[in-house]
Amino acid sequence: MGSQLQSQPSARGGVFAFARRNGLGDWDDEEDQVDGIRQQSIDMATREVPCVEVADLDSSSTEGDDEETPTPPTPPSARTPPLSPSFRRARLASGDHEIHHGFSWRKLWAFTGPGLIMSVAFLDPGNLESDLQTGSETGYDLLWVLAWSTALGLCFQLLSVRIGVVTGKGLAEACHDCMPRHMRIILWILIEIAIIGSGVQEVMGCAIAISVVSDGAVPLWLGALLTASDSFMFLLLEGAGIRYLEGFFGMLIGMMVVTFGVMFGQAAPPAGEILRGIFVPKINGSTLGVAVGLVGSIVMPHNVFLHSALVQSRKINRSSDMRVREANMYFGIESSVSLLVSFVVNMFVVTVFAKDFRVAEGTEIGISNAGEVITTQYPQYLKYIWGVGLLAAGQSSTMTGTYAGQFVMQGFLKLHLRPWQRVMLTRCVALVPSLALALFFSSDDQLNQSSDWLNVLQSIQLPFAMIPCVVLASSPKLMGVHATSRFTHAATWLLLLGVVTGNAYLCVQFMVSAVAGSVLATAAFWTAAAGYVGLVGYIAFSLELHHDNRLAVRVHAVARDAWERCRADGPLRRRSSVKEPLLRAGEGEEANGASANGLGADDARG
Repeated sequence: MGSQLQSQPSARGGVFAFARRNGLGDWDDEEDQVDGIRQQSIDMATREVPCVEVADLDSSSTEGDDEETPTPPTPPSARTPPLSPSFRRARLASGDHEIHHGFSWRKLWAFTGPGLIMSVAFLDPGNLESDLQTGSETGYDLLWVLAWSTALGLCFQLLSVRIGVVTGKGLAEACHDCMPRHMRIILWILIEIAIIGSGVQEVMGCAIAISVVSDGAVPLWLGALLTASDSFMFLLLEGAGIRYLEGFFGMLIGMMVVTFGVMFGQAAPPAGEILRGIFVPKINGSTLGVAVGLVGSIVMPHNVFLHSALVQSRKINRSSDMRVREANMYFGIESSVSLLVSFVVNMFVVTVFAKDFRVAEGTEIGISNAGEVITTQYPQYLKYIWGVGLLAAGQSSTMTGTYAGQFVMQGFLKLHLRPWQRVMLTRCVALVPSLALALFFSSDDQLNQSSDWLNVLQSIQLPFAMIPCVVLASSPKLMGVHATSRFTHAATWLLLLGVVTGNAYLCVQFMVSAVAGSVLATAAFWTAAAGYVGLVGYIAFSLELHHDNRLAVRVHAVARDAWERCRADGPLRRRSSVKEPLLRAGEGEEANGASANGLGADDARG
């Protein structure tokens, strides 16, 4: 087939020589250039382009270009069209490893950032309060729950990343494009409620931290105002560039590692107890509620919407399956390392309070009184170190809450606001209830009780964020060849059902104790619970049906056939079947009378 092309002394040289001889296109990035040239060469060889026979481009032959006859460039009109989807799927499954460049630390650094911002939600004041309560009430026994709940959160974050990388859209925007209007409005309202509840905890956490650091000189209400004003620093960092913003979050996470690490070093909990708590599962009836609350506090509803939007800050060539898989790999590594760091920080808090602050049943420690409790066992300076770490957690989480509110509003409503308007709106929405708590719930018991109610609110909202993430990540209609497998889809549904069931158990237990003694309140609670279960089931089934899930389609067909049979054989049909013989008998009598009078049946009926 024409002249034989000779390869160059190196793979890269052979590729560029092939490009020069055959007039292949230009690329901005050197590695993209290599990938594009190789792909077009594979296409041309597969399509049997006339007068070109592709040699092994990755060989190390020493023959040069001077001894070969140059081939005229291929005109643009004669170049091969893109590969068909079926061939692309086959190449994705078997051939991309031949042109994969392997792991690169430089690329990992380029993809590092979104996972750092995402991991802040695993270290917010609500999580820290769950950590210290877990340690003070159960000791080291539930460290394995902390580890597995962090791994569970990672699974859902990776699904969120996959949606963002493959589609080029955040999860909220993808929901807008594939949901009916009424469903996406309902989801938007519910997710906004979750963001508000989380924002209240974050603002109150910062206010308490400021009060601890200032030795009570700054009251809670003033600390809440200072926290809201600090959020405008977010605008300066965002304007400076995404890398500066990611670096700032990295600095805050580093502050938490150092401060809580110092407390861990001062407490010096036994390593054997820590390892036993992580690797040996142990639970009983008295610790079940604490374990469920710990899982619920780790998996945050709005965080999956945040992470899928954050990955849009990286430019990815989505026309290349290899580049998409590569981006998913690096984002997965970065997210895993970030959540490993968050697990270590959470473990520091649990173990410090497990060693020296075990409390009797009925006694509760929260972030509002943790600083005073620390001074009973340790030097005074550790109280301020705790306050600095809590302030870093609260300040970073308030900024991520602002970011999450921005992406959710823009995605669901296609509503774009100026940065200062967005920050003002999201901070004011969280500031009003925070000031109310600071002014009217000043005691430690009241603040801890309000935090429990906010945790229940977060648990209620959890399915409305997780269900779209699980369903959309498995949709071939949306994700193409990058959709999760049936096994992965089933496994994530089982994990989701486990989390939702555990949260439901905790919420029911909490609410039943809250409404005990009131028949009207109990009836209202169970009515609301039934409506909530119906809404969750409706959203899940509608999404699965819209994305052609086989089980959902089959159930829908069976239900539709049963409804049609019910309509055909139901009470309405039975009443009509009773009337039909009477009508026929009346028509017969009319016909007989007409024949006796010498008239036809039609004349008698007329």
